[in-house]
This record gives sequence, C-alpha cells and structure tokens, in this order.
Amino acid sequence: MRKIAHKKHKSNGQFIKLPHSMIESDAWKDCPASARLVYIAVIWAYNGTNNGSIPLSCRQAAKFAKVTPNTAATALRMLELVGLIECTQKTTFQNGKRLARQYALTHLPVGNKVATQKYKSWKSKGSNLRDMI
Repeated sequence: MRKIAHKKHKSNGQFIKLPHSMIESDAWKDCPASARLVYIAVIWAYNGTNNGSIPLSCRQAAKFAKVTPNTAATALRMLELVGLIECTQKTTFQNGKRLARQYALTHLPVGNKVATQKYKSWKSKGSNLRDMI
C-alpha cells in the first residue's frame, strides 16, 4: 500500500481564535454585529501576553470596525455588560496625554489568575441590549 504524502500548511501570519463555547453563548448571540466587530478589534490588540492590559480607544475600535466612535463606545459597553471583556484600567490623563482604557478578554487567563468567563453567566433577557446600557 502506498503512503499518501501530506503537505504541511504554512501559516500566513497571525490568526484570531474564537472558542465555540463563546460563539454559542447567549452573550455573543445578544450582541449586534457592530459589537462583535469591536470584540474582534479587542482580540486584534491582544498580542498573546498582554491580557488585562490590552489598550484600545473608542477611535481605534471605530476605525477597525468601520463604525462611528459613539457606536464603538456603545459596543464596548455592551461587551462589558455581557461579560465578554472587562475594563481593567479607566481612561486617564498623564503628562497632558490621554491614555486609552485597558481591557481583559474574559475567556483567557490574566497573569496567574484563571479565566473568569463571565460571559457564560449572561442569560438572554429577551429585550434589546441597547436599552440596558
């Protein structure tokens, strides 16, 4: 019997991993498309080691998702509300510069702490998520 040669696929760079458990959750399903795009912007800013200190401004998120800064800000609040992300540092001013908020992805561990996975406790309320913000 002949052996079948398998080609090794080369990676074309970085990729984003979205767990099935998260995509199937009520938290993900209740978010509008703009919030999902902004979530991908948060993951895009994650470099593999900076969870808990992922810097992302509303303007950066808006540019990535091709939405207005107000829509991006609303999307970030929605993502926090449903538990997909956590704000770990609020916006501050230092030396005359405004620093962006920093976020943590709840499906990943932060440092030595285990992942909180807050999104798993979100239950669909049956009403519009925008009304809760």
